[in-house]
Amino acid sequence: MPTNFLSEDQRRRFGRFDQDPDEGQLAGSFLLDQTARRRAMAAKGARNRIGWAVQLGTVRYLGTFLDNPEQVPAVVVDYVAEQLGLEAAEFAGYGAKEARWDHQEQIREGYGYSKFEFDQWFALARWMYQRAWIGSERPTLLFDLATKRLVDKKVVLPGVTVLERLVSGSRERAEKRLWATLAAAPTAEQAAGLQHLVVVPPGKRLSELDRLRRSPRDITARGVGKALERYEALNSFGGAAWDLSAIPPGRLQALVRFARAARAQAVSDLAGNRRLATLVAFAAVMPQIAADEAIEVFDLVMGDLIRSSSTKMTKQRLRTLKDLDAAAILLRQAWIAVCGTAADPEGDIRAMLDSMDVGPFHAAADTVKLLAQEPDDGAEQMLAARYNTIARFLPDLLKAFEFESSPAGEPVLDALAFVKSLKGRRRPIQAWEVPAKFLNPAWRRLVFPPPPMPVGSVEKRALIVASAEALRTALHRHEVYVEGLRKWGDPNARLLNDSAWEAARSRVCEELDLDVRPDAILAGWTDRLDAAHREFAKGLAANPAVRIEQQGGRDRIILTGLDRLDEPASLRELHNGLGEHRYSG
Repeated sequence: MPTNFLSEDQRRRFGRFDQDPDEGQLAGSFLLDQTARRRAMAAKGARNRIGWAVQLGTVRYLGTFLDNPEQVPAVVVDYVAEQLGLEAAEFAGYGAKEARWDHQEQIREGYGYSKFEFDQWFALARWMYQRAWIGSERPTLLFDLATKRLVDKKVVLPGVTVLERLVSGSRERAEKRLWATLAAAPTAEQAAGLQHLVVVPPGKRLSELDRLRRSPRDITARGVGKALERYEALNSFGGAAWDLSAIPPGRLQALVRFARAARAQAVSDLAGNRRLATLVAFAAVMPQIAADEAIEVFDLVMGDLIRSSSTKMTKQRLRTLKDLDAAAILLRQAWIAVCGTAADPEGDIRAMLDSMDVGPFHAAADTVKLLAQEPDDGAEQMLAARYNTIARFLPDLLKAFEFESSPAGEPVLDALAFVKSLKGRRRPIQAWEVPAKFLNPAWRRLVFPPPPMPVGSVEKRALIVASAEALRTALHRHEVYVEGLRKWGDPNARLLNDSAWEAARSRVCEELDLDVRPDAILAGWTDRLDAAHREFAKGLAANPAVRIEQQGGRDRIILTGLDRLDEPASLRELHNGLGEHRYSG
């Protein structure tokens, strides 16, 4: 690891004035209060008085003293001299006087500054090592943070080389510890298998590392299967059994990002424990990433199937609308005739029906039965016809992942368990066996078909398709999840438990500048939320362009489309001007 990571320009500017301070910076560092003016005026002679005050402002502004205090911008000398009632020209020659060292000691003692000695070095090295172990910050950022820490603690900055070497040494020790810890996690057999990831097999162009780190691109039923195969291959390295809890997640993620982005040859060329450590991190983290991506492919494929089914249903509805209208008109005529006969005291409805040709009316009734839809019907019937596509990947998906749920997702989980139990089953499914709580009315009519189908019969294909759609919906709501995943995992998994929160409460609240007692904060938010709700409700009632309708058992906000605005004359002139310009060009 390179020791010198700063550029020559960065080294030159460290602990130096690289530009004139502005008015705010002058006021923040070089403004003298009554005590500072009194101490400065206690120095012997105008030169020393200005020099003492300049050095006080310099250590405030830069965090260190200058070897030659005269190397400050003229604006600083003018600002300080004016406050002391002295001439800036009297500062000349101060940098060659021995008194400047005494003044630095006086400022350190009077304002609580300390030299960068062993105690300060050890405290900074320990802090820097912990920071390097926890995170993967760039050395320049760690250098800046260390500088700020020293300035905040009033430790006079050391030389740039001292701090630069300390940063490099801390990062190197942290990385060697990380590589050694990771390299010791797998067994010898597992380590040998990982080492083969970067080897290109004979007759092939890509290594296994190249193949396994590539995210799925095939958004089809076949693509779901390929994504699941990739997950199984990554899971076979045994990373789930390794205890990597002592390693900060950020460091693991940094190694995984490198393994996914670098060429396989670059990973193979890593020396010592670094190569195995990189591959161990890859094998430990990538199964979760691959699982998230496999479920993502399932979600996209199901979304495409639902959208295409809805589109087909809409088109079919439009194609059959004329037939449905004709049948409805014919049945209306029959009903009007029946009502007219019934209203006549001497009318005989049976004689009237006997005199009519009832064949067209029976046909019209059959047409209505075939084409008419229930109010809550959607694309379920068309989606159920995609059973063959869904059956290609759903069994493998349910086999690969152990789904869990919150209480709201338990009906879906019961349905998935029942669907898994159907594999290889030959006896008919009875209606009482089916966990049907997750079915909406439209799916219920398809899963439990009405007469003339036998009472208690179950349409297996519709049940499986309904379960797949319910799984997708529950995943989106996080009612069903896979433990350990980032996107499709338990949303509560990253929350602190009661004991951990009580231990961290004071530190977290201090960092966020919040009161450890939530009552006052919640009361403020409650008042704000109540006021916002009342204002929204008041505006909603007075706005004719907004209404709330119930769709699919849920309240939905419906917005009325805006009327088209006429183009203003200025915009038409601009369009004409641009057209003329293009034409002339």
